[in-house]
Amino acid sequence: MTGWDRCFTVGLGASCHRNNSGLFATHYARAFDGHHLLWELKTPDHGINRAELLYQLLSMPGNYGDIPELLIDLMEI
Repeated sequence: MTGWDRCFTVGLGASCHRNNSGLFATHYARAFDGHHLLWELKTPDHGINRAELLYQLLSMPGNYGDIPELLIDLMEI
């Protein structure tokens, strides 16, 4: 495109293995404000990060689904 500059921000957070690419892509899509990451993934053990993301999605306003028992146990809520 003529007249359009493209700026791709790289190196904001940790790199990941391809098995975790969906988790990282979702995290960066939610946590990036255009200049900075608003929060980091909590731990290198991504099981808890996946569970927290799922919890956040399930508990969004307007979602009337029940949180699965396994997730409640894992999140200790």
